Amino acid sequence: GGAIIHTSLMPTMSLQKSLIKVAKQNPHKVMVYEPIAGNAGLRKEIAKRTISGGFNTDAEGIVITNGCTEALALALRASTSPGDIVAVESPTYHGILRMLEDQGLKVLELASTSDLGVSLEDLEKKAQSYKIKAALLTPNFLNPVGSLMPDENKERLVQICYKNNITIIEDDIYSDLHFTTTRPLTLKSFDKKDKNFLCSSFSKTLSAGYRIGWIVPPESEREKILLFKSTSSLSTNTVLQMALADHLANHNYDRHLRRLRLALSQNIFRIAEAIEKYFPQGTKVTRPSGGCLLWVEFPAYVNTLQLYTKALKKNISVIPGCAFSSCDKYMNCLRINAGVPWNIEIEGALIEIGKMAAQMKN
Repeated sequence: GGAIIHTSLMPTMSLQKSLIKVAKQNPHKVMVYEPIAGNAGLRKEIAKRTISGGFNTDAEGIVITNGCTEALALALRASTSPGDIVAVESPTYHGILRMLEDQGLKVLELASTSDLGVSLEDLEKKAQSYKIKAALLTPNFLNPVGSLMPDENKERLVQICYKNNITIIEDDIYSDLHFTTTRPLTLKSFDKKDKNFLCSSFSKTLSAGYRIGWIVPPESEREKILLFKSTSSLSTNTVLQMALADHLANHNYDRHLRRLRLALSQNIFRIAEAIEKYFPQGTKVTRPSGGCLLWVEFPAYVNTLQLYTKALKKNISVIPGCAFSSCDKYMNCLRINAGVPWNIEIEGALIEIGKMAAQMKN
């Protein structure tokens, strides 16, 4: 169901070691607030890693948040007012659609494909007709379709947004889960005017439960972000920030990432193979080059909302395509999470879904 990566693929024991170590070494420090901007050691470790995303920032440029969700919410608060129009990819993560609604923002869906991501032509066209205030986008391995924007498109996208005065809020949560040899570049790496926000977290790479994310705001917006952070949650969990700082400094995070990527790419391959084998003829499935999600497009006769309800009764969790749009699209699509190691149960569940879908033909 959720885009959650199974704990067996995470460095649970070494994270626990870091947690025990920092709590023992700093019994008093773990009891008090961290600065609003976050733990200095953790921000330094994150700053070191931004270079692989193609841009440079120091620890000062980073604000730690409660997961990527708070980072995105802060960026939206800083760059929009209720009633403003925010452009998103279609389909996009349902949590983003809810967040926009929650902040009183209007959603404008942009055409996207599962290979190239958002359509620049559609963005240019809609920017002529609507006053788009911000674009909340995931260029690398978009949830749910796993698309990856080519670098020349990223560069053009940033230019289009400059020209139309659109602030980009980049959700960079999946980039470290690339199956290609190098980490894909961020939109931020093309943001030479420093106008855009980058948001990310460790939820997909180390621990979803720690809820540790971060935001890299434009320098001009940093004070505003700190002010909003102080009113939304004051600061982020002290001991968990310290544990992650220790973990990144002393345990081999890159080696863990290599293992995790290999496991996910194998899961995706196996699930996609099983879908081609067990799902009705004419079903299409994405083959993303990163992330942990597969997007399935059934023949038109399959209603995935009904399929979802039937599957739930058999304890099978998938998410229907209509959840990823604000306007009743993707009724024959389904998102499948590949973040769980392949096993006989998963195969059984896929066989079951295939049967239920086939039964909808008559």
